[in-house]
Amino acid sequence: MEMGAVKYQSVPLVACVVSGLYRYQEAAMVRLVDGAVEALRCAVERNDYREGQQRACLARLVGECYNYRLLDAAVVFRVLYWLVPLEAGTWGHVAPQVRYPHP
Repeated sequence: MEMGAVKYQSVPLVACVVSGLYRYQEAAMVRLVDGAVEALRCAVERNDYREGQQRACLARLVGECYNYRLLDAAVVFRVLYWLVPLEAGTWGHVAPQVRYPHP
């Protein structure tokens, strides 16, 4: 499935169809959701400005899959934990505490 061809407003409809087909084609739907998470990871790592729409659609698809109970909360938090450090740049680095002498 090519998420670059799906408009941002249509992503909830894609997630609805995927959740409806899940009980009939479980293996295919698991591959599709896993592929969306992997495509989001690759798109964020490439960080190409031309893929902004695709990254937004993939991130929304991951969120909508969580809403339809196709993804567990642990998976969503794992995605967020590797998504935030790449964008923030200083994840996990504690700023040094500066102590000023009292006058």
